[in-house]
Amino acid sequence: ETMEIDEEGILVSENVQSTLANDLRTLNGRTVIWNSALQAVRDNKQLAMWGTEFVGIVVSVYNPFPVEHGHNSWVEVLLRSGLPGLAMALVFTGIAVVSAAKLLLNMETELWKKVIAMTTICVMGTGFLEPSLFGGKSFYHVIDFLFFCCTGYLDYWCRPKQYQ
Repeated sequence: ETMEIDEEGILVSENVQSTLANDLRTLNGRTVIWNSALQAVRDNKQLAMWGTEFVGIVVSVYNPFPVEHGHNSWVEVLLRSGLPGLAMALVFTGIAVVSAAKLLLNMETELWKKVIAMTTICVMGTGFLEPSLFGGKSFYHVIDFLFFCCTGYLDYWCRPKQYQ
């Protein structure tokens, strides 16, 4: 988005946003970015296996507009670490989802544990729209830590008492 002041002193900006209907349908362009990222992985087997440090550049080659990252934690980890990294991310995702579901659906679970389960689900929701999980940029480390800490507790609370 560019902004400048015209001759009359009025702020003029160029908004790159589309209509609400279009932005909602494409999640504000994210589905286009995800398709471009997956096309890059399909076209480059080395990228699929080992990932790259230059995610934004790689995705931008396949995308109609330049991007900085994959706009999804799982897409980002695939692009940064390849399929082995994605596999590990999916393991942690599975642990979080299954443990949260067990706690939330169990009527005997204490409310504070359910709050932590819901917090973990919400953090995963943010990870769906931004690369905040699994080793993203440094300003996401707090969110990453929160996810792994909560997931660890959820997993621990779901284990049989003999393993605690």
